[in-house]
Amino acid sequence: MPTAEELFTDGTIGQFEKGVAEVTTLDVEGGKKFDIYVAVRRINPYVYSEVKKIDLNTDLPYTDLVTLERIGKTDFKYHVEFPEGVTSMKHVVIKKTDYEAIKSILAMFGTVTYETYLKVFGHPLSESTDIEHDKFAEYGFSEDIHIHSGTEFILMVGVPLEDGNIDPEQFQVIEFSTRPAGLCPYDIKVSIESTSTTATISLTPDPEITDYRVFVDKKSEFDYWRREGEAQVRSVVIGHWDDSTNPVPRAQTGNVVLNPTGLVPNTDYVVGIVGFDSERHECVKYIDFRTGEPIGPKPQIAIEAKPEEVTAPWKSAAYNVKIQNAVSAVYGYFLKSQIDEVLANGAEISAVIQNNGITASEEQLAEMLTSEGITFETSDLSANTQYIFGVYAINDEYVSTAEYVTFTTDMLPQIGGETRNNMPGRYTASTTDVNGNTVTFPVTITTGVDDATTAEYALANRLVALGFGPESQFPYTSLSDMIAAGNTAEEAADLYGPKWFIEFREDGIVVPKPDNLSWTMGNFGTDDNSYFWAVGIRPSDGRDIDNLYDFPIEVSADGNTVTVKGYYNANIPAYYYPTMCTAASSWWFNDIQFRCYSELVLTRDTSTSAYLHRGAVKAPKTVVINSFDRSVKESRQRAADLMKK
Repeated sequence: MPTAEELFTDGTIGQFEKGVAEVTTLDVEGGKKFDIYVAVRRINPYVYSEVKKIDLNTDLPYTDLVTLERIGKTDFKYHVEFPEGVTSMKHVVIKKTDYEAIKSILAMFGTVTYETYLKVFGHPLSESTDIEHDKFAEYGFSEDIHIHSGTEFILMVGVPLEDGNIDPEQFQVIEFSTRPAGLCPYDIKVSIESTSTTATISLTPDPEITDYRVFVDKKSEFDYWRREGEAQVRSVVIGHWDDSTNPVPRAQTGNVVLNPTGLVPNTDYVVGIVGFDSERHECVKYIDFRTGEPIGPKPQIAIEAKPEEVTAPWKSAAYNVKIQNAVSAVYGYFLKSQIDEVLANGAEISAVIQNNGITASEEQLAEMLTSEGITFETSDLSANTQYIFGVYAINDEYVSTAEYVTFTTDMLPQIGGETRNNMPGRYTASTTDVNGNTVTFPVTITTGVDDATTAEYALANRLVALGFGPESQFPYTSLSDMIAAGNTAEEAADLYGPKWFIEFREDGIVVPKPDNLSWTMGNFGTDDNSYFWAVGIRPSDGRDIDNLYDFPIEVSADGNTVTVKGYYNANIPAYYYPTMCTAASSWWFNDIQFRCYSELVLTRDTSTSAYLHRGAVKAPKTVVINSFDRSVKESRQRAADLMKK
């Protein structure tokens, strides 16, 4: 038995002066027997009484649904007792700050009660049970609760009814706190050097520090957790006791140099540290530091219109993008009216593009960084409507730049209606050769290749088709290529190609014949230019026959197949099919360059490299770049989502 002096020196759990005192201690456990020693003393001089021993028996019958048996620093134990006649019960433990946060998230949807929480997340039991949790506890769905010292928890136990709800008459809740760890008398020395996006954190613990946890995050994040109290901040720093499951590792021993990267320039950060000695007393430190000014060049963005890539200016657009000094980019087409509405509410165009556009893939970003850039096109626009094409780019120091252009699509073409509206695009053409083998080549149908040709062809109710015959034999030569080769603008407009026309008439769609050689398909290194001819086979003798005819065109119901039909001459009778020939007179051709022996069928290539953003354009309340460990917030949100169901 200890002496009275020993009790007052190092065995005291409670002291009082005069009267009656109530002493609360966590140093007991259910189902056991303990001795309580009590002594008194008189001051000046100290005179000690004899020690009185009192027996304490905690091995008592269970009278409640749940009874706390033991509370430690990072562990606890409780007993669930089944009432007579009950065959099923539920129990769950949750950290009090998590419960309050989930209630706050769901406040707009209704009231969260202990009973509803237990209904959703409670673990079923089939008999009276002792339940122990050491370091962590099952949370009730996919997460664990990690148990730290000096932290408040809520324990819920109840009997479910047939409909799954908890019986309010057979329900119990206990709020309790784990034991405080006590102050560690040892220290961890810290020095910090930072750049704009990195930090070097040197940590030197006293030899008595057996291990410690370190966590770095923005000061704004630490301030968020500070609203919930010191224990919550400390638990975020410690994280999971099994460090291998932490999204960001925290556990350290001995002298360590940490190098967190991905920091944001000109931003306040906090290094949170919790150290432990051999008795698991805690040394808690929070050290502020600030990252420096960005030192690298800002991203640069160049946007250039590509009218030659636009197949239908009333519904299509194409812009080439080149960037420098960037590690990621976002791009997109937007209705200008939507953007204007959001900007009027105080949003920045850069944030709108960043949060509503398309994130460039690694391949697209690599092309943007080249001298040629990459062209983003869309065929999903409305006629006579204002749009914005915008690009947002960010460098490795999280410095961002945004550029955009505003444009208006053309009016819808008049003759041809929706068929004419939808026909422009990229196709694969197929036909057969003299041996019946299939021949394919690319064809692009567009409104024109520059402003002048677009206007000219529109007046004639025509679209132009670019490509005829194998591409390796008849490569496309653009208008600009012709001018660069020394041709005048007029000559270039006549000779670029291979090209042919699709004309919309009141009585149908045709490939118009080149009356009096009025238009050419181009020139491919021959003395005479090339023309769109009609060549067939006379049935009576098997010999070739030719003429200049308009070829009828059929378009499929979905608009994705365009067929140039053969021209049928009933007087011979024979079918004529499209042929590219050189000629110096409309009476006869010189040489056949490419000949179709059957109908020419164009099948649309439906792939596009960009789309119009059709959803609501949202202005973000807060833009957070490169977040760190947000698992606690995410688990709370997941729990709230489950309770909505």
